[in-house]
Amino acid sequence: HPLHHKVKRRRIKTIIQTVITMAGRLVRRSRQIWMKLTRRSGYSEPLLNIYIKWREGA
Repeated sequence: HPLHHKVKRRRIKTIIQTVITMAGRLVRRSRQIWMKLTRRSGYSEPLLNIYIKWREGA
């Protein structure tokens, strides 16, 4: 369909909203809290990469 085109970039508001509503669960273990995300989401891998880069810079 000509009105539909591949999305090249997304708004930060949309990305944050998607991350907030992602399926996941909190796991408490060894005095730490972990957030386990489903791998079916297209945002799981990019979110992990962003977190790793942020952690290395901090």
